[in-house]
Amino acid sequence: MRTTIEISDNIHLRLIEEAALTGQRGFSSIVEKAIRQYFKYKGSSSVRREAIKNLYGSILEEDTDDQVSIRQNWRTGRNLSENMSENNS
Repeated sequence: MRTTIEISDNIHLRLIEEAALTGQRGFSSIVEKAIRQYFKYKGSSSVRREAIKNLYGSILEEDTDDQVSIRQNWRTGRNLSENMSENNS
C-alpha cells in the first residue's frame, strides 16, 4: 500500500543513505521494518506492564526483604551467609 508521510529533511537523508548502503532503490522496506519493530516493542511493553499489574500482592512482604538483601549482596559481591552471620551477631 502506498501512503505519504512527512519526515524531517535529516531523517529523509539518512533513509536515502541507508538505502544506498544496503543496495535498495528506495527506503520503503526500511521504514516498514522500523514501524514493525516499533509496534513489536510497544506491544511487548504493554504485555509486560499488564503482567506486572497482575503480580501485585502475589509476593509476601517478608519475601521482599529477602529479595532486597539478595540484590544488595549481589551488587557488593557478598554472599547471603556472610550477611546472615552479621545479622545474628
